Amino acid sequence: MSEKRAFVHIGLPKTGTTAIQKSLAHSREILRKKNVVYPGDGDAHGLVCARYHPLGMESPYIVKVGDQTSLLQADALLKEALESDRDCILSSEYFHNFGASGIRALSDRFAENGFETHVVCYLRHPVDAAISSGQQAIKVGSRSLTEIIQNPRYIPIRQNLEPIISELGLENVHVRDYVQAAKNGLLKDFLITIGREDLVTIIEPIYANESITMDGAILADMHREHRIEHRTAIFPKHLIFEIGGDRFDLPENTKEKVMLDGKGDLDWVRTVLKMDLQTGRTNTSTYRDFPSREGVAQLFNLMRKRS
Repeated sequence: MSEKRAFVHIGLPKTGTTAIQKSLAHSREILRKKNVVYPGDGDAHGLVCARYHPLGMESPYIVKVGDQTSLLQADALLKEALESDRDCILSSEYFHNFGASGIRALSDRFAENGFETHVVCYLRHPVDAAISSGQQAIKVGSRSLTEIIQNPRYIPIRQNLEPIISELGLENVHVRDYVQAAKNGLLKDFLITIGREDLVTIIEPIYANESITMDGAILADMHREHRIEHRTAIFPKHLIFEIGGDRFDLPENTKEKVMLDGKGDLDWVRTVLKMDLQTGRTNTSTYRDFPSREGVAQLFNLMRKRS
């Protein structure tokens, strides 16, 4: 058994990956003193996709950043990790679809340098994942609320995780339920999962994501539609994060569609991983088609304060 361990954190998307990355990056020097390397000087390691994602320079992350030096940057990150005499951590939600070939190539590279590779993955119930994905799309304005309702999205679990398990073995793939982990503290859960309980009280958790409420989402959707149609903003978009009220949700029929689509994944997780994924949602839907009076009043008050 190798003395050094390489932990490859692959997300999945919408499972608090960014918060873990920011926390580790913020405490990079503390980790180094405690014999853990978090390579690079940024928060995440998506650039490694240039070397090990099946699509290489055409992979989603590399296309997104549009940097032709990505391969050189990936090699620099890997060099720092591989030349270390300590455990190392690589983290990116863009690692989740490396597939068998990508994860095998990365694992072999680590093995050549004396590391044993372990994958850490957080799973979220498909309905919760679809709601979180929809909320993110609304926040950044990439999709309309109508599009999200008609075509909800979540990252398939089995399709992405099974090839990795087949290559590394279930004993080297550490799968955690996101909802349960979040209850106990996501960073704390991650550090315990990689066997570094000693770091729990040393590494400061950084919280990364701003949520929006149901009213905030509807108003953000109205903001998007108005900009597309009239090329002007009806209010400063950042105000959506200050609108209170019920949490963002999807209609019941949309959630039922996700449940039907995700049944195979849930059955696979239950059978192979011996887990029943929890949901953080209640049985009462908070979805609405129109903003509440309270939400609109809050927006007007915020705009008045800033005028």
